Amino acid sequence: DEFRRTLQYVVNPGDPRQFLENFLKIGEGSTGIVCTAFDQSRDRQVAVKKMDLRKQQRRELLFNEVVVMRDYHHPNIVEMYNSYLVNDELWVLMEFMQGGALTDVA
Repeated sequence: DEFRRTLQYVVNPGDPRQFLENFLKIGEGSTGIVCTAFDQSRDRQVAVKKMDLRKQQRRELLFNEVVVMRDYHHPNIVEMYNSYLVNDELWVLMEFMQGGALTDVA
């Protein structure tokens, strides 16, 4: 569909499954799930946010999230490394922060 074609202009090309391994689900939210994985290409642990495009009520928000996170860098903000289209999912690879979900912070 048109949204998917538009999203392809802002995500990275390729398939991250070629260099990610050891996926472990650590959370779930309204837009999808979050896993940790090991990025073999960069020798680091990453967080992978997987969002099913078919289940999103406001898909334009996903587009905005990718563009803003990709272009915005600050030491106090979790860094987004890359984003990919994997079948019907948008995968966002981010800096893994230990300590649990932000919603658990008191």
